[in-house]
Parts: sequence; structure tokens; C-alpha cells
Amino acid sequence: MNPAGGTEATTVTLNESGTAAWDMATLEGGTLIPVGSYTVTALYLGDDEYYSEATGTNTFAVEKASSTSAISSSSCPSSVVAGSQSFSVSVRWTNNPTATGAVEPTDQVILYANPYSGSSITGTGTLSQGIPGVPSTATIKITLTAAGQYTVTAAYQGDANYSTSTSEQCVITVTKPT
Repeated sequence: MNPAGGTEATTVTLNESGTAAWDMATLEGGTLIPVGSYTVTALYLGDDEYYSEATGTNTFAVEKASSTSAISSSSCPSSVVAGSQSFSVSVRWTNNPTATGAVEPTDQVILYANPYSGSSITGTGTLSQGIPGVPSTATIKITLTAAGQYTVTAAYQGDANYSTSTSEQCVITVTKPT
């Protein structure tokens, strides 16, 4: 199967009741099927007694998988001194993170530090390419210069295979240096 319009064939054996079942992941050689729209056509190849026949088609869509974003708890202390702060953000596939052929999310994460008064501070980071079951991560450094409380949130922008997600907020109190 090929979302770009190509054709690939997979042989499936019928059971004694004349039905076939298979795991969709096995249609691509054991890896996951890319996002896209597909048409499956059932074709009986025939034998010595029966002619071959196309018995029906079915169209289905593979949609983006959901993702989960999180700010590492060690990156979100309750209080910090004003200055440069590093935040570790992870993004992972929430459906089945250890599936054969799964790749972890890639692309950009934006970190928002919103003070209770004043302008937002943002930083961006590119996710490392994780391996199946291991979240992709990015370390994002921002400078918090004004004293006060901030809510910090990470927003994953999504990629070709994964939808967007937003982390839970963490609240940080920034104090002036002594």
C-alpha cells in the first residue's frame, strides 16, 4: 500500500470459514503504515476449479497518532534565581510506544514562560530522534530576568505522523539575585 498511489500486494490465507484477518501493521513488512488514505482490494487468484475474481474494495484512512508532551520535573523547580534556565521537554507517542516500526515524534517544541504580569518569554528546541519506546527530547534554554511567578508550558508542534500536544503547566517563582 502506498499513499502516493502505488500498489503493493500482500497475500493473506483464508481460514476454513472463508475469511481472512490480519494485523494492519504487517501490510508494510512489519512496520507501521504511513499517514494517508488507502484502498484495499480483495482478489481471489483462482485455482483449478474457480476463476480469479476481485471481490470488493474498502477505503480507509490512517490518521496522525496522538502525542504527549511533558516538562521534566527536575526542570521545573518551585523557585529559581533570575537568569538563564534550561528545561528538558519530552514528547512521546501515546497509542503504542513500542510498536514494531514506530518512530518517536520529531520537529519543534516551543516553551512558553508566561509571567503573571508582563510579556511571555518563549524558546524553541528541536526534538532528538527517539527510538521506539523512548521519548524524543529537547533541552530549551530561556532567560527569566524579572522576579515573579511564571507558568511554563511546552507545546509540541506536531509532524507528519503525530498531532500537536501541550504539557501540563509548571509554576516557577523567580527571585532577584542577592
